Amino acid sequence: IDFFLCAILFLIVFITMFYFDDDDLLKKLLFFYLGGIAVLTLFFSLGLPTALETTLPYSGDWLTLAFILAYAVYTWVLIRSLQPLRKKYRTALILAVVAPFTIGPIFKYFLLVPMPMEGMVVAVLDAIWYWDF
Repeated sequence: IDFFLCAILFLIVFITMFYFDDDDLLKKLLFFYLGGIAVLTLFFSLGLPTALETTLPYSGDWLTLAFILAYAVYTWVLIRSLQPLRKKYRTALILAVVAPFTIGPIFKYFLLVPMPMEGMVVAVLDAIWYWDF
């Protein structure tokens, strides 16, 4: 899975789980997260990314992106009627997306440190950075 997607998933899950400070909400989010991780684990353990590589490049990244979006929508559904949590959720989403896209390009393009795993997002950033269109 692309480093940027992993970082966004990690940040959005752990910020929302512990920033909301609600035990029932924490349990619901935890079980949703564990279900998504079980799907990702099954997907990778069956070797589906290599089997799908010819028809769908970056299939693991696409599945991870779908899981991030599903988690974000599920969280919104749970907290949409609670005004104080909506503000915290907006802050969590901003931090979860802005932090990797601030730190990552600094390391990759200015300090020339390769990302631990480069995938779909890094390919798009490379195309933009080197103007490979």
